[in-house]
Amino acid sequence: LPDNPREKQKAMALEVTASRYGMDVAQKAQADAATLVAGSGDAAADVPEASLSAVNFPAKAFYLFSAVGMCASSSEARRQIKGGAARLEGEKIIDPNQEFASVSDLEGKVLQLGKKTFRRLVPSCAAMTATAENPRNHACCDLFSFNRGGGPQRFGGCGHGSTGQCGDQG
Repeated sequence: LPDNPREKQKAMALEVTASRYGMDVAQKAQADAATLVAGSGDAAADVPEASLSAVNFPAKAFYLFSAVGMCASSSEARRQIKGGAARLEGEKIIDPNQEFASVSDLEGKVLQLGKKTFRRLVPSCAAMTATAENPRNHACCDLFSFNRGGGPQRFGGCGHGSTGQCGDQG
């Protein structure tokens, strides 16, 4: 193992990931992580997407983070922003009440929370993350809150069922 503690950590992470998923997957994950952290290359091309279709505009920054599912609540989003963990296109968001007038203010931009959570903001169901195991997995449809009884209650959603943009009922 390398002498440098950070390099040692990377080598150990590579070995653990390789033992679970295989060396090819581990090396790709390590390269992707290095690209996102360093901000080099075409990192934005590999960023998962989040739909703005459930966001009511004008929208404040704290609401945006909760509406696209990056924070569990508006309160958590406020805390994250005040703590300096929120960025839009690499620029720190310092005011939780910063307002965005329309989808066009955010379309195509990368929203970041902390060091590792990134989402490219898109206007509609391009944010589908459907897989063979879960064909109805739309990032823009999976917005939940908890009702007074403690159970999950769906709100928002893609709303594209009537327009056919995503081919699924929101």
